[in-house]
Amino acid sequence: FTATAIGELVAEGKVDWNNTPVSEYLPEFQLKDPVLTSQLTFSDMLAHRTPVPFIDLAWLRNATPPRDLINQLKHLDMPSKLSPTVNYSNVVYAVAGEAAANVAGMSYADLIKTKIFEPLGLRSAGLSQVEMAKQPNFAMPFSAASFEDAKKGIYEEGYVDEIPMSNAPAGDIYMDVVDLAKW
Repeated sequence: FTATAIGELVAEGKVDWNNTPVSEYLPEFQLKDPVLTSQLTFSDMLAHRTPVPFIDLAWLRNATPPRDLINQLKHLDMPSKLSPTVNYSNVVYAVAGEAAANVAGMSYADLIKTKIFEPLGLRSAGLSQVEMAKQPNFAMPFSAASFEDAKKGIYEEGYVDEIPMSNAPAGDIYMDVVDLAKW
């Protein structure tokens, strides 16, 4: 969904995939290495070519606003070049989603609703576990109740997190099977 929303912004001429660093769309995004910051594009982020380490679990159940977490990336040590192989990171998708939302002048949730849910008529789709739990006929998620539980592989059936995901652009969307078929 994040890549599709960015693709819509590309089609509108508001962003591009390969020529403009994401930091120009989201000035809060700064890494320790300013040269690397000035090189990372949406294409690099969505293809998982960045050297940003896997710190995804630190963003789970974190009520800190996404932009504040993004601002902390400048303190992380990492290689100063693009990864020659896939370096999976949900955090990088969160940065891409927040950058797209910033360009669109709306929240990430509103961006996804405006660019994807509404045009496709996805009436059951949303971005909140709390709202999902109120819907009829939804399978409840399995989730860790804490960072420590996640590290130990302890997951609860039906756990609904009331704290919004800071990395929602990496996968906090729900919908019923009818809407999934439309998608």
